[in-house]
Amino acid sequence: DESARYFEEARGIFADLGNRPVLSICLLNLGSNARRRGNREQARRLFRECLIIRRDAGDQWGLAFSIE
Repeated sequence: DESARYFEEARGIFADLGNRPVLSICLLNLGSNARRRGNREQARRLFRECLIIRRDAGDQWGLAFSIE
């Protein structure tokens, strides 16, 4: 859908910029979008990537929010 296209575009931009906190937000939203579409494997992969970024950054709040 349209939101996924925008988040994919943003994902590429923030990855290129090295802005990992915002990249993790894009991944979380893409994962939620994939889950709503019924693509559980893609959602799992995106959520896992988001969690890794947040864990590596020591972002405890972000981790808790992502797991919720």
